[in-house]
Amino acid sequence: MFDRIGVQGPMARNVADCALFMDAMSGGEGGPIGYPAPDEPFLNSVERAPDKIRIGYMPDLCGHAPVEKDVAQFLAAGLAKAEAAGCIVEEVTLDSSGLDQCFRTNRALSFATSNLGFSEEVRSHFKATIMGNAADAEALRAEDIAVAARSQAAIYLEAMALLGQFDVLACPVVGLGPLPRELEYPPEVAGVKSLDYVDWLGFSNLSSVTGLPALSLPMGRMSSGMPMGIQLIGSNRGEAGLLASARALERILEVDLSPVDLP
Repeated sequence: MFDRIGVQGPMARNVADCALFMDAMSGGEGGPIGYPAPDEPFLNSVERAPDKIRIGYMPDLCGHAPVEKDVAQFLAAGLAKAEAAGCIVEEVTLDSSGLDQCFRTNRALSFATSNLGFSEEVRSHFKATIMGNAADAEALRAEDIAVAARSQAAIYLEAMALLGQFDVLACPVVGLGPLPRELEYPPEVAGVKSLDYVDWLGFSNLSSVTGLPALSLPMGRMSSGMPMGIQLIGSNRGEAGLLASARALERILEVDLSPVDLP
């Protein structure tokens, strides 16, 4: 699935189908963040995917988010297979110290904007977590927004500098395997307590803050039988290259993309 600051994209069984979705969706005005369709279809880029790619890997997003040992080992094994196939895989770093504040501030600002459209009668039906988001929005200060804007620019420039050396940046999608459906969010990940229901989703913060296109690629199934993927992040307006890189990795990993059939 692609993600651009508040914009969601397609979910598909494989990379080629995702590219077809992108081709169907692209073009048109689409408001201030709209963008013309590419000169050639995204699917063409997927069909011309290279045999080898350069991957800059961030196992815990440079200290930003915890990862359970089984997830870390599973992803490392998949990347080792890519490396054995001729891909370049290097561990890279960027300064993630301002990432959480930036993400949470931008998210609170989004809630502040949406809350203006709801009456008190409607807001009285919000569940506790949403009311907490609304409270965060009301507590925002101009200084918070200014600090977030400075961090956002710095993180974007640093990520783009890395993407000048690699085809994609990679990190986990989440830090642990699937949870029982009764749980709204994990109380902790790898021994680190979750602050709230968005805390455990910290691996999505980099692409959300920078506005860079991101794709979650299935890598197979863990020992539990449940699926796990890796997040790939491409350069600005680099959806075609991101899809091509994802297809290259998909081909190397030979992932079984049939539905998970559990008792």
